[in-house]
Amino acid sequence: MGGRGPDGKKGSDASGGGEGGGEAGTASRVSREIEKALREGQDASAVRTGSAAKALDDLDEEMRAEEPHRDVRITRGYIRLIKGEYREALAIFNGLARLDSGMVDAHAGRGEALLGLGRHRRALAAFSRAARLDPGMAKAHAGMGEVLIETGRPRRALRALDRAVSLDPDDAAMHRNRGTALLETGRPKKALRALDRAVSLSPDAWAMHYVRGQALHKAGRPDDAISAFDRALSLHPRRSDAHAARGVVLLETGRDAEALSAFDTAARLDPGDAHVHIYRCMTLAKMGRLKKAAAALDEAGRLEPGHEKLAETRDMLRAALAVAAAGGGGGGGGGGGRA
Repeated sequence: MGGRGPDGKKGSDASGGGEGGGEAGTASRVSREIEKALREGQDASAVRTGSAAKALDDLDEEMRAEEPHRDVRITRGYIRLIKGEYREALAIFNGLARLDSGMVDAHAGRGEALLGLGRHRRALAAFSRAARLDPGMAKAHAGMGEVLIETGRPRRALRALDRAVSLDPDDAAMHRNRGTALLETGRPKKALRALDRAVSLSPDAWAMHYVRGQALHKAGRPDDAISAFDRALSLHPRRSDAHAARGVVLLETGRDAEALSAFDTAARLDPGDAHVHIYRCMTLAKMGRLKKAAAALDEAGRLEPGHEKLAETRDMLRAALAVAAAGGGGGGGGGGGRA
């Protein structure tokens, strides 16, 4: 998902914008840079070289003061988050929480950093603490929802995200995550309504179109799904997952050559994704290119021996090889491969 950042609202512990001197002014400017980056759908790699990165350098200089303004430290933590520097962000927010255990933004920031580090149980506890301290903090409920999605609990996630969206109906990422939760609970049509809202709020963010494409696929609208994936890839051409998702829809609709091209691109961008190699195998086998199909399956097995689709795909390929051998042909010049 792109970088995370503040929702633009000051925490209850903020001490006023004009009293922090230059530091508070810099914090305000940095907040605007983060909001601009998020609105434009930038990902962490874009922000690393953008104006938010320059603002972080400015803040680092001002943080040399003996007692930096609290808002500056909060904002600095969020810039670390948007740059993907989760350990550094966690250290900042941990320090703020020790300074004041009732500081809502510190606990919400801790949750974001812990989520980025994959420490889901602790992230959920941090977001829950923030929500208890301030039940009206949308990003605390949204953070709980994101953790619950990532840990396979979409129904509980949906409750948290419903609350988040009711508090902040104009946050595109919250609608996207709510759409994801609805999709994972088997409600693609309701998911589409949430994702249409996400796209309307952030039309230039690739992730909104990508998740919408997944929902359109599950709703039985393959042509619209391909269009959504095409839009996502026009915004972020190097997303291997979007190329792979597009390939799946193309394969299911009989556009095998286009599907293979999509899977080949995905494999070049992320050669360590076993799932992509399995789909390359399925496509090549369908096209009668059995030796190359076997090589793709071997690569998938090397990368992830326990992949859930490996045995099923191996059986499919063995059957195709047997048919080619019985017919005395080479399976389009590709028979005799190892399955």
